[in-house]
Amino acid sequence: MRPADARTARFTAVYDAHRHGVRAFFRARRRDDGAADELMQEVFLRAWRNIDHVAGLDDGAQRAWLCAVARNLSTDAYRSRATRAATATQLRAVAATAAPHTESAADDAARRATVATLGRAIDALPQEQRVVVGMSAVSGLTSAEIGQALEIPAGTVRYRLSMARRTLSTALHIDDGTAEDFDDARA
Repeated sequence: MRPADARTARFTAVYDAHRHGVRAFFRARRRDDGAADELMQEVFLRAWRNIDHVAGLDDGAQRAWLCAVARNLSTDAYRSRATRAATATQLRAVAATAAPHTESAADDAARRATVATLGRAIDALPQEQRVVVGMSAVSGLTSAEIGQALEIPAGTVRYRLSMARRTLSTALHIDDGTAEDFDDARA
């Protein structure tokens, strides 16, 4: 048997033994079949990448390894969803309080369109940028505090915030340098 065939056989054995359990794990936590399937796919992609290690474990240890990966992915997905929701809520609150009470219907429609565009732009950011923007804008954390929470250097946080600001300013058609005013980088 060729090495590639042996690797595939080991993976197939792990997949066949545990796919129902992993699927049940995600279905119990997610109401969306599509999201559960995507997370399940990611678990088994990681198993494929580590198949030499995983296939060498006994059945119980394989299940434990897969469940740990599934739990971590589920937590990451929840945090990402919560960060997006909190950011969107905060942006709506800021937009509502910043809007003058005497604005016309046209001004209100324009403001709502801008907020919707900003929400879509934030959703489109890479996860690393979305997380730091959310932590900065919603929680008011400094780059050092965000770095400590995420276990990354504060300079990396500032870089990600800068990249996110550029993307958001492009989405909002801000060309006058005010993108850096979106958040003060909280050095």
